[in-house]
Amino acid sequence: LLGAVFILLLAATAYALMRDLGLRDPIRFLMTGLITLAPLSLATFNSPFLAVLLGLGALLTFMVGLDRRSLRWPAACGCLIGVTAFCRPEFAVALGSGLTIGYLVLAIHPGGRTPRPALVYIACGLAAAAVLWGPMVLLAGFNPVWFDIVVHALTLYARGRSIPIGQGHEGPAVVILSAAFALIWF
Repeated sequence: LLGAVFILLLAATAYALMRDLGLRDPIRFLMTGLITLAPLSLATFNSPFLAVLLGLGALLTFMVGLDRRSLRWPAACGCLIGVTAFCRPEFAVALGSGLTIGYLVLAIHPGGRTPRPALVYIACGLAAAAVLWGPMVLLAGFNPVWFDIVVHALTLYARGRSIPIGQGHEGPAVVILSAAFALIWF
């Protein structure tokens, strides 16, 4: 039941994002379907699902906030990235960095905004992450949290999840599917 609710929430968020991007109906439905079904390629329902949903929500909040001058949109976007950092820190760093660059580009663009939205976004993201991670660090200590977040994500997990492009019995399938995906863009 939780998986079905998640898929519906993901579909609604993806559709809203595609609508905000101004895509026409056929491509909007295609992209919504692709975004919605991509998490189903994982065999388990765990933190990546929630991180994808929160990340799409942060991206949608950023896009909607481009048309509105209120500071609540950068604040909401920052809070979503902070909550995402609690689920999947490495995903939050990647997405948060991209959105930070987006807010900074808006701040330095001629005729653009002031740097206040970027500062509000960063402050709210750090505050949300600190509120969620702070008790964990206090209860578990700094070293176990550092090992789980940094050492595991950068060394152990990366080695265990390498993709065998051109190696082993799965190599040709990976190369063929990669080529088919590349041809879609042409």
